[in-house]
Amino acid sequence: MGKTIFTKHIHKNVSRHFHEFLKTHHKERHVLSLSKANLSLKENLFPEPLSLMMMWAHYANGFRGFCIEYDYSKLIKSINEINDIRLDAREVEYVKSNLPIIKSSTVIDDIIYKNNKTSKEIIKALCY
Repeated sequence: MGKTIFTKHIHKNVSRHFHEFLKTHHKERHVLSLSKANLSLKENLFPEPLSLMMMWAHYANGFRGFCIEYDYSKLIKSINEINDIRLDAREVEYVKSNLPIIKSSTVIDDIIYKNNKTSKEIIKALCY
């Protein structure tokens, strides 16, 4: 087949499978953005990021959103029980170095072994 043709063949098929996987991933998984306060309201009436108006403007659709206080443990438990799902959470990490990538080798392995590693890489990329 030749190296160039083979490389194009692999790229085309991995790309097609990845886009199909993304469609499935988006149907089955959802990402929610929540902010959490590290200090109690007694210690700081407006904990970060609640005190940052620019963050509110960004996350609340131009100041049109609203804030809901919740007990995180009870919220996760109720969502999982009511919907019969496994909801998990990660904190957003702010980095100055390279952002995570979704490797084609992971996609290929996931296509073959159905090991869900592509989903994990996607979720990791969304949390940076």
